[in-house]
Amino acid sequence: MRFSSSSIRSLNRLKNIIVKQLNLNVNIEQMIIFNYKGIEIDDADIEYLTHLQTLYISLDGASFSVYNYVNEYKFVKWIKSGGYGKVYLGKYSNL
Repeated sequence: MRFSSSSIRSLNRLKNIIVKQLNLNVNIEQMIIFNYKGIEIDDADIEYLTHLQTLYISLDGASFSVYNYVNEYKFVKWIKSGGYGKVYLGKYSNL
């Protein structure tokens, strides 16, 4: 989704744009927006967002999860298992 960052001056404005663009039926008061590091965005962060930055959205107020990163990849094949877990070849799905 692309938008002009100059037209967004508050977190609520950003949430309203997201709801409208994605045609969602949600309460924006429960919505939480996270940056690519999993840190919650607030009004002070709005001016620093760029149109190429990846944002993650929680529609129900849930905390950021590492699975948000994992869900961006399609697992191609299993490579090997070891003492720390399994290794898979993944391809970025470019959602």
